[in-house]
Amino acid sequence: MNILYKRRSVLEQDTAKQNRGTIDMHHLDRTTRASRRPSLWGARTLGWLLVLSAILSFLGCNNVTVDVGEARGETPRDEDNSTLKASAPLAANGPITDTGDIKLRLMKHTLVLVKTNYYDPSRVDWKNMMAHAFDGLQSTIAEVVAEFEVPLDAKPNSVNLRVNTKSRTFDLSNIKSLTDVHELSIEVAKFVMDNVKEELKLTELEYTLINGMLDTLDPHSILLTPKVYEDMQTSHGGFGGLGIVIGIRDEELTIISPIEGTPASRAGLKAGDKITQIGEESTINMPLHEAVDRLRGEVGEPIDVYVLRKGWTEPRVFNIVRAQIEIHSLTTHAIKDDKIAYIKIKAFEKNTAEDMLKALKEMREEMGEVKGLILDLRFNAGGLLNQAIKVADAFLPEGKVIVVTEGIAGTERDEERSTNDDTEPDYPIVVIINPGSASASEIVAGALKNHDRAVLIGDQTFGKGSVQILRDNDDGSAIKLTIAQYLTPGDISIQGVGIAPDVRVVPVLITEKEGIDMFVSENIRREGSLDLSLQSEKVRAPNEPVAVVRYLFDEAEADKDNGEDFYEDFEIQMARAFLTKSHSPKGDELLSGAQDSLAKFEASGLKEITAALAKLDVDWSAPKKPLASQPFEAKVELVGAEGNTVKAGQTVTLRATVTNTGDKDINRLFAISHSNNPVFDDQELVFGKVEPGKSKSWNLEIKVPRGGEPREDVVNLAFGDANGQLSQDVSQDIISEGLPRPHYAYSYQIDDREGGNGDGLLQKGETINLIVNVENNGLGDSEETFAYIASDSGAAMLLSKGRDTVGPLPVGGTGRALLRFDVKGAKEKTSNLAFVLTIYDKEFGSRVEETIELPVLESDASPSKATGFVTFAAKTPIYGGASVETDPIASAEAQEVLAVTANSADGTMVRVAWGEGENAPFGWVAAKDTQTAQGPAKGSPAVVVKKTSPFVSFDPQALVVNADHLEVTGLIKDDGTVTDYRVFLWHRQAIKTHAQKLDYGLGGRDEKKFAVDVPLREGVNRITVVARDDQKLENSETIYVVRP
Repeated sequence: MNILYKRRSVLEQDTAKQNRGTIDMHHLDRTTRASRRPSLWGARTLGWLLVLSAILSFLGCNNVTVDVGEARGETPRDEDNSTLKASAPLAANGPITDTGDIKLRLMKHTLVLVKTNYYDPSRVDWKNMMAHAFDGLQSTIAEVVAEFEVPLDAKPNSVNLRVNTKSRTFDLSNIKSLTDVHELSIEVAKFVMDNVKEELKLTELEYTLINGMLDTLDPHSILLTPKVYEDMQTSHGGFGGLGIVIGIRDEELTIISPIEGTPASRAGLKAGDKITQIGEESTINMPLHEAVDRLRGEVGEPIDVYVLRKGWTEPRVFNIVRAQIEIHSLTTHAIKDDKIAYIKIKAFEKNTAEDMLKALKEMREEMGEVKGLILDLRFNAGGLLNQAIKVADAFLPEGKVIVVTEGIAGTERDEERSTNDDTEPDYPIVVIINPGSASASEIVAGALKNHDRAVLIGDQTFGKGSVQILRDNDDGSAIKLTIAQYLTPGDISIQGVGIAPDVRVVPVLITEKEGIDMFVSENIRREGSLDLSLQSEKVRAPNEPVAVVRYLFDEAEADKDNGEDFYEDFEIQMARAFLTKSHSPKGDELLSGAQDSLAKFEASGLKEITAALAKLDVDWSAPKKPLASQPFEAKVELVGAEGNTVKAGQTVTLRATVTNTGDKDINRLFAISHSNNPVFDDQELVFGKVEPGKSKSWNLEIKVPRGGEPREDVVNLAFGDANGQLSQDVSQDIISEGLPRPHYAYSYQIDDREGGNGDGLLQKGETINLIVNVENNGLGDSEETFAYIASDSGAAMLLSKGRDTVGPLPVGGTGRALLRFDVKGAKEKTSNLAFVLTIYDKEFGSRVEETIELPVLESDASPSKATGFVTFAAKTPIYGGASVETDPIASAEAQEVLAVTANSADGTMVRVAWGEGENAPFGWVAAKDTQTAQGPAKGSPAVVVKKTSPFVSFDPQALVVNADHLEVTGLIKDDGTVTDYRVFLWHRQAIKTHAQKLDYGLGGRDEKKFAVDVPLREGVNRITVVARDDQKLENSETIYVVRP
């Protein structure tokens, strides 16, 4: 049976009986692939913040066994045959090696699935897939570098694979089948596993190879690792939990909203409550996904949740019993005055259609009748195909095509038509959409629009017109593979283009402080902007909206929309007005009958916008009659800069001046900036009306981030007027000078004098003050340095103060942070407590991070108090705790005299102190290194801050290079040993970013010079060097080079 139809037939069964597989219709952004693709450059998008949920919905998929040896012509292979025979491609790569237990069965299973079921066979290029598998390896494994003979997009025939100090050249020219790929991958895996020094599991290596191969197909085909797949399974359907929506607000775990009828709401938890502790674990600096994991659990299992509410001085504990939480995929509201039903579908889950019909019935009973429906699909990223079909079916007469699914290369076709089951009355419908509406949402919107059943308002949808199947594997992973495309009625594909609204609604932001945002950004991510997005021959350009309505966006009003309670925003107001003015169930007639309302919204929106711009001395009035575009001159200059050079941290003014050289007015003149630098990109300049012979200027204030790297950019201003976009533009070169950056050295010390036995070591039950001493040993000042810790020990460590401000640190300046936690400990005598210490400057991005593991000891006898003084015959280390195994935190010079405050229980260590005040330093010295002395104290040992990450510096380099290659050189220095370094290249094209690993090198001493050949692409090239030292501390440095 064809897999496409096999999966679809399963979806039509009762959901309780589903045990094979589901079709996934979700937009899945490549954020899921972060583990195999470095990602820098977040595209700046003015206007709406798109929260495109990467959701997968499924109903208990079990593994569907495929005989990978016999599927579709694949010859069964005797994997236990001890005789090693090389295929032609494998023989071309030298003598075959004994690969032992490396079988890569999951890879073979995946490749067979791709060969037999992938939607577009023309994209299955075995040689290209093998090349990208090498690229996947180097993207995820530090020690691996793949040197291709030509760039990846040129489809190389060979690759030199370097793993640590070993290298081997692999021939790709004869790769012609999945068997060739599989056999060569086994050789590659053997070579990597034999030579990589860091711990690497074969399963992780196999996942990486597979995902590199799938990366050549499309943005949605991917292998989900067991952890990712497990998280997705617990994110949807039913699970044991409390029934709350949580998020991080002001760096605290906060309840966004409790779900009605769940244990959380019955217990009295409220929106805005801060969750300080879950069970025995503090939530301070706990990542959100970990908090979600802690709150979930077995149904019927209790959990203590500690909550701090406004007005409370201490957290209070709520003991809540977990229950089965059914995720509600929709919210509803009855607009009783007009008898209009509002339904927001957040995702298409297993009961969405049933819940929608039930909600409509309840609102019909509540209001007496339903005269109209507002169906809100904004930010709905998709879901189950059968649910989308059932939702659309509810509003269509029998026999209408809802969606057509085409399988491999368009050869397999399946139509879904509407039935007469549960059909709603013919009331008018308005559907609200935006770029976050994807996949299943687009099926519903497209069906209702194309059958003239609804009016669509909002913004163009995402444009995902492909179908994925989700197949789980025996190891807990899952394969998500594109197996079909779907077509909206009329055999129209929306792949890459989306569905256009009948009325486009554009929110306009006009503030003196935040600037202007009047026009739709080109930086909004949609399907067509994703790498290797599928193409369809059945795509049609979307129809232009019949009207574009702009309205003045009120940020204060928008804050009232918390996502749960009903809030009648501008789009809902417009939809409501349409439904009250016209009662036709036909979309065209509904829109025609609502022209008066549409005109009022256009006029009121324009009036508000015109008034707001008038306050900024911009005349945005419309011409009395249409006028041809007039000629004008434009110039641009930087004000407050030295020529065209700006310094990081500086605020400069980009001033554009236009002069009308025609004989008639120019109306509604504007410009939009375009630049590869997101600081200067997508900025709007508004001039409005410019009379003949007159000039008008617009000042655009731009704050250059303090942490910005040196670079040279071009800013182009593209102009438009009341007639639309103009061909004229003007440009300005801008050179950004970076500031010297801070860099940190640090030490830490356990202080248990108040909350423990005072020996500077960890014992179960102690409250610890963690003293972190920090020095800025970099070249630039830090205006504010922070330190924080995050537990990596679960309930064994309870944080009470996880973050502190070290303060401003000038070059050479020192400061300290004080953090606090309780040691819950473990039962084993020498169990370790692990936590992550981070010191950072958020403006520069300078940071150093260390995972620290300290032993938790049994509660030994406490130190005894002591008095007196000691001195030293020679320079002597002062340790953080009563053991020479702890890190030195200072050193005493010969003949210095220090006060004694305690002796260790075994008499081998002496606690000494110096200085004055509550922050006076202290430490431990070996008793054998001391001599009794007479007071008073003399001397002040210097605190040692010896831990520091490597310094990375580039040799002087031109910012603009008109060549296809460039040698980049520099130096890595460390106070210990430079272990290794990696070099990466990022190139941005439009809003797509291409990443490439260029080099991996070993250090071996305290200095390492590097030189790397960088292939330059046209535009901006970002080159980053990442270095590690023998303490596993990392640091990186970046330069930008423009190739014209």
